[in-house]
Amino acid sequence: MHSDGRLVGFCGVNPLRSSALAEIDRCLKLPGMIGVKLHFANSGVSMRNPDHVAKLQRIFAEANVHHAPIVVHLHARTGSPYGAEDAQIFIEELLPYAPKVIVQVAHLAGSGEFPPDAEAAMRVFEGAIQRHDARVRNLYFDQSTVATSSSSAEDGARIAAAIRGVGVKRVLFGSDMVVSYNPPPGPSWANFKQRVPLRSSELKAIAGNVPPYMRR
Repeated sequence: MHSDGRLVGFCGVNPLRSSALAEIDRCLKLPGMIGVKLHFANSGVSMRNPDHVAKLQRIFAEANVHHAPIVVHLHARTGSPYGAEDAQIFIEELLPYAPKVIVQVAHLAGSGEFPPDAEAAMRVFEGAIQRHDARVRNLYFDQSTVATSSSSAEDGARIAAAIRGVGVKRVLFGSDMVVSYNPPPGPSWANFKQRVPLRSSELKAIAGNVPPYMRR
Protein backbone atom coordinates (compact mmCIF):
# COMPACT_ATOMS: atom_id res chain seq x y z
CA MET A 1 0.00 0.00 0.00
CA HIS A 2 1.17 3.52 -0.74
CA SER A 3 2.23 5.48 2.32
CA ASP A 4 -0.75 7.84 2.04
CA GLY A 5 -3.22 4.99 1.59
CA ARG A 6 -4.18 5.91 -1.99
CA LEU A 7 -3.02 2.64 -3.57
CA VAL A 8 -4.38 -0.75 -2.59
CA GLY A 9 -4.00 -4.23 -4.01
CA PHE A 10 -6.49 -6.77 -5.33
CA CYS A 11 -5.69 -10.47 -5.49
CA GLY A 12 -6.21 -11.90 -8.95
CA VAL A 13 -7.34 -15.52 -9.04
CA ASN A 14 -8.72 -17.96 -11.57
CA PRO A 15 -12.01 -19.02 -9.92
CA LEU A 16 -12.03 -22.35 -11.75
CA ARG A 17 -8.80 -23.60 -10.18
CA SER A 18 -8.91 -25.81 -7.10
CA SER A 19 -6.37 -23.53 -5.39
CA ALA A 20 -8.49 -20.37 -5.75
CA LEU A 21 -9.89 -20.25 -2.21
CA ALA A 22 -6.51 -20.94 -0.61
CA GLU A 23 -4.91 -18.30 -2.83
CA ILE A 24 -7.45 -15.68 -1.75
CA ASP A 25 -6.79 -16.48 1.90
CA ARG A 26 -3.02 -16.30 1.36
CA CYS A 27 -3.04 -13.15 -0.75
CA LEU A 28 -5.35 -11.11 1.47
CA LYS A 29 -2.88 -11.53 4.33
CA LEU A 30 -0.22 -9.64 2.38
CA PRO A 31 0.39 -5.95 3.17
CA GLY A 32 -1.89 -3.62 1.23
CA MET A 33 -4.13 -6.32 -0.23
CA ILE A 34 -7.82 -5.61 0.32
CA GLY A 35 -9.85 -7.20 -2.49
CA VAL A 36 -10.33 -9.88 -5.13
CA LYS A 37 -10.05 -9.38 -8.91
CA LEU A 38 -11.78 -11.81 -11.27
CA HIS A 39 -11.33 -11.79 -15.05
CA PHE A 40 -13.87 -14.17 -16.52
CA ALA A 41 -12.53 -14.04 -20.08
CA ASN A 42 -8.90 -14.72 -19.14
CA SER A 43 -10.02 -17.51 -16.81
CA GLY A 44 -12.27 -19.19 -19.37
CA VAL A 45 -15.37 -18.65 -17.24
CA SER A 46 -18.86 -18.96 -18.66
CA MET A 47 -21.75 -17.97 -16.44
CA ARG A 48 -23.92 -20.22 -18.57
CA ASN A 49 -22.00 -23.23 -17.24
CA PRO A 50 -23.57 -24.39 -13.93
CA ASP A 51 -20.27 -25.87 -12.72
CA HIS A 52 -18.53 -22.53 -13.27
CA VAL A 53 -21.31 -20.71 -11.43
CA ALA A 54 -20.98 -23.07 -8.45
CA LYS A 55 -17.25 -22.37 -8.24
CA LEU A 56 -17.86 -18.64 -8.51
CA GLN A 57 -20.37 -18.83 -5.68
CA ARG A 58 -17.63 -20.19 -3.42
CA ILE A 59 -15.31 -17.35 -4.46
CA PHE A 60 -17.94 -14.70 -3.74
CA ALA A 61 -18.74 -16.29 -0.39
CA GLU A 62 -15.04 -16.36 0.53
CA ALA A 63 -14.63 -12.69 -0.36
CA ASN A 64 -17.68 -11.92 1.76
CA VAL A 65 -16.14 -13.70 4.75
CA HIS A 66 -12.98 -11.60 4.35
CA HIS A 67 -14.98 -8.38 3.80
CA ALA A 68 -12.99 -8.09 0.57
CA PRO A 69 -14.43 -6.03 -2.31
CA ILE A 70 -14.63 -7.73 -5.70
CA VAL A 71 -13.72 -6.23 -9.07
CA VAL A 72 -14.96 -8.41 -11.90
CA HIS A 73 -14.43 -8.35 -15.64
CA LEU A 74 -17.64 -10.01 -16.82
CA HIS A 75 -17.27 -9.89 -20.57
CA ALA A 76 -16.68 -13.21 -22.30
CA ARG A 77 -14.06 -13.93 -24.90
CA THR A 78 -14.74 -12.78 -28.44
CA GLY A 79 -17.19 -15.17 -30.06
CA SER A 80 -18.52 -16.60 -26.78
CA PRO A 81 -22.17 -16.03 -25.88
CA TYR A 82 -22.57 -13.02 -23.62
CA GLY A 83 -25.13 -10.37 -22.85
CA ALA A 84 -28.34 -9.86 -20.90
CA GLU A 85 -28.58 -13.49 -19.78
CA ASP A 86 -25.16 -13.34 -18.14
CA ALA A 87 -26.01 -10.16 -16.25
CA GLN A 88 -29.20 -11.77 -14.95
CA ILE A 89 -27.28 -14.86 -13.79
CA PHE A 90 -24.75 -12.59 -12.11
CA ILE A 91 -27.50 -10.84 -10.15
CA GLU A 92 -29.44 -13.97 -9.24
CA GLU A 93 -26.70 -16.54 -8.70
CA LEU A 94 -23.58 -14.63 -7.58
CA LEU A 95 -24.40 -11.35 -5.84
CA PRO A 96 -26.41 -13.08 -3.06
CA TYR A 97 -23.18 -14.81 -1.99
CA ALA A 98 -21.41 -11.51 -1.30
CA PRO A 99 -24.08 -9.28 0.27
CA LYS A 100 -21.70 -7.38 2.56
CA VAL A 101 -19.02 -6.28 0.09
CA ILE A 102 -18.70 -3.85 -2.79
CA VAL A 103 -18.81 -5.51 -6.21
CA GLN A 104 -17.41 -3.44 -9.07
CA VAL A 105 -18.17 -4.43 -12.66
CA ALA A 106 -15.30 -3.36 -14.92
CA HIS A 107 -15.63 -1.54 -18.26
CA LEU A 108 -19.41 -1.03 -17.93
CA ALA A 109 -19.81 -4.81 -18.32
CA GLY A 110 -17.73 -4.86 -21.52
CA SER A 111 -14.09 -5.42 -22.30
CA GLY A 112 -13.17 -1.98 -23.59
CA GLU A 113 -15.18 0.33 -25.83
CA PHE A 114 -18.91 -0.48 -25.54
CA PRO A 115 -20.12 -3.38 -27.72
CA PRO A 116 -23.84 -4.16 -28.02
CA ASP A 117 -23.60 -7.20 -25.73
CA ALA A 118 -22.21 -5.02 -22.92
CA GLU A 119 -25.02 -2.53 -23.53
CA ALA A 120 -27.55 -5.37 -23.19
CA ALA A 121 -25.95 -6.46 -19.91
CA MET A 122 -26.04 -2.91 -18.59
CA ARG A 123 -29.76 -2.69 -19.32
CA VAL A 124 -30.32 -5.67 -17.02
CA PHE A 125 -28.33 -4.00 -14.25
CA GLU A 126 -30.24 -0.78 -14.85
CA GLY A 127 -33.55 -2.58 -14.45
CA ALA A 128 -32.49 -4.19 -11.18
CA ILE A 129 -31.27 -0.86 -9.79
CA GLN A 130 -34.42 0.97 -10.78
CA ARG A 131 -36.52 -1.78 -9.15
CA HIS A 132 -34.46 -1.28 -5.97
CA ASP A 133 -33.43 -4.94 -6.04
CA ALA A 134 -31.60 -5.49 -2.75
CA ARG A 135 -29.06 -7.73 -4.45
CA VAL A 136 -27.53 -4.78 -6.35
CA ARG A 137 -27.34 -2.31 -3.47
CA ASN A 138 -23.52 -2.61 -3.32
CA LEU A 139 -22.97 -2.77 -7.09
CA TYR A 140 -20.70 -0.25 -8.84
CA PHE A 141 -19.28 0.12 -12.34
CA ASP A 142 -16.10 1.57 -13.79
CA GLN A 143 -15.90 3.11 -17.23
CA SER A 144 -12.22 2.41 -17.93
CA THR A 145 -11.42 2.19 -21.68
CA VAL A 146 -15.12 2.40 -22.56
CA ALA A 147 -14.75 5.70 -24.41
CA THR A 148 -11.70 5.91 -26.66
CA SER A 149 -10.32 8.34 -29.22
CA SER A 150 -12.14 6.35 -31.90
CA SER A 151 -15.56 6.30 -30.21
CA SER A 152 -18.25 7.72 -32.47
CA ALA A 153 -20.98 10.15 -31.45
CA GLU A 154 -23.40 7.21 -31.44
CA ASP A 155 -21.06 5.24 -29.16
CA GLY A 156 -20.84 8.20 -26.80
CA ALA A 157 -24.62 8.53 -26.64
CA ARG A 158 -25.01 4.83 -25.81
CA ILE A 159 -22.36 5.08 -23.08
CA ALA A 160 -24.04 8.13 -21.59
CA ALA A 161 -27.41 6.37 -21.57
CA ALA A 162 -25.95 3.34 -19.79
CA ILE A 163 -24.32 5.54 -17.15
CA ARG A 164 -27.49 7.49 -16.53
CA GLY A 165 -29.44 4.23 -16.40
CA VAL A 166 -27.49 2.91 -13.41
CA GLY A 167 -26.90 6.38 -11.95
CA VAL A 168 -23.72 8.47 -11.98
CA LYS A 169 -23.16 7.86 -8.27
CA ARG A 170 -22.39 4.21 -9.08
CA VAL A 171 -19.89 4.95 -11.87
CA LEU A 172 -16.16 5.24 -11.18
CA PHE A 173 -13.45 6.64 -13.42
CA GLY A 174 -10.63 4.30 -14.45
CA SER A 175 -7.92 4.26 -17.10
CA ASP A 176 -6.77 0.61 -17.17
CA MET A 177 -3.24 -0.55 -17.96
CA VAL A 178 -1.24 1.95 -20.00
CA VAL A 179 -0.30 0.34 -23.33
CA SER A 180 -0.18 1.59 -26.93
CA TYR A 181 -3.98 1.62 -27.24
CA ASN A 182 -4.72 2.68 -23.64
CA PRO A 183 -3.54 6.18 -22.73
CA PRO A 184 -2.63 7.18 -19.15
CA PRO A 185 -5.26 8.67 -16.80
CA GLY A 186 -5.13 12.28 -18.02
CA PRO A 187 -5.73 11.56 -21.71
CA SER A 188 -8.22 8.83 -20.79
CA TRP A 189 -10.30 11.35 -18.86
CA ALA A 190 -10.04 13.80 -21.76
CA ASN A 191 -11.34 11.11 -24.14
CA PHE A 192 -14.22 10.38 -21.80
CA LYS A 193 -15.23 14.04 -21.48
CA GLN A 194 -14.94 14.62 -25.21
CA ARG A 195 -16.69 11.49 -26.45
CA VAL A 196 -19.47 10.95 -23.88
CA PRO A 197 -22.17 13.67 -23.88
CA LEU A 198 -22.73 13.99 -20.17
CA ARG A 199 -23.61 17.24 -18.41
CA SER A 200 -20.82 19.05 -16.55
CA SER A 201 -22.51 18.19 -13.25
CA GLU A 202 -22.51 14.49 -14.18
CA LEU A 203 -18.84 14.57 -15.18
CA LYS A 204 -17.98 16.35 -11.94
CA ALA A 205 -19.84 13.68 -9.96
CA ILE A 206 -18.00 10.83 -11.68
CA ALA A 207 -14.64 12.57 -11.26
CA GLY A 208 -15.31 12.90 -7.54
CA ASN A 209 -16.69 9.42 -6.94
CA VAL A 210 -14.52 7.37 -4.57
CA PRO A 211 -15.08 3.61 -4.21
CA PRO A 212 -16.29 2.81 -0.70
CA TYR A 213 -13.37 0.39 -0.28
CA MET A 214 -10.98 3.35 -0.66
CA ARG A 215 -12.59 5.22 2.24
CA ARG A 216 -11.24 2.90 4.91
